[in-house]
Parts: sequence; structure tokens; C-alpha cells
Amino acid sequence: MLELPEHPLDLRALEELRDSLAHDPGALAAVYRKFLETAAQTIHSLHMQDDAARISSLHSLKGTAAMLGARRLAALAARLQHRLTREWIWAPQVMEKLLDELASLRSAIAAHIDRDARAP
Repeated sequence: MLELPEHPLDLRALEELRDSLAHDPGALAAVYRKFLETAAQTIHSLHMQDDAARISSLHSLKGTAAMLGARRLAALAARLQHRLTREWIWAPQVMEKLLDELASLRSAIAAHIDRDARAP
């Protein structure tokens, strides 16, 4: 079974993204805000999808989350994607786990972006 990382946000990935955006805190916040919105929509739509669509949605969530440093969310999405390919049955509690992780990630992102906004 895949181990979940201890922290919701990989700060190295955040730093790399910050560097690629020329240290523009507004741009960094916009990228993460869009990701969080899209991830929430994806998670909320999972219960209405069939298993093939869920696998595809979880795969996309996993990839985008990994690129933005949301390693724990990516690992959770990977775990769920793997289980669904093994004919595991979808349960509403799974969506709650994803939403809980998204909330942890949102807090971690806010803490680091707010810190940047306050820096001289």
C-alpha cells in the first residue's frame, strides 16, 4: 500500500513554482487558487461518475497535485485510483477523505502564500 507523505505540501515544489513565476505572490496564489477550485470540483463530481470516469478523474487529480507539490493528495488519489482498477467499490467516505486532505492542503498553501505576502 502506498504511504502517504507526512505533510500536505512539498515546499520544494512550491519554491520551484514561485521561481518560475518570477517570485510574483499574486501569480502563485492564482495558480494554487485555481488548482484548489478545480480539485474540489473534481472530488465533488466523483460520486456521480462511473468507475472508468472516476479512475480518469483520480489520475488527473494525482498528476496535477503532484506537479504542484500536493504530494499527500496525489498519493491518496493514486491509492484510490489503484483500488478502483482492482474492482474496489466506491464509497462516500472516500470523497470525505479527499475533501479532508484538500482542506489540509488549502491551509498549508495559505500559510506559505500569506507568509510571502508579508515578507518585505
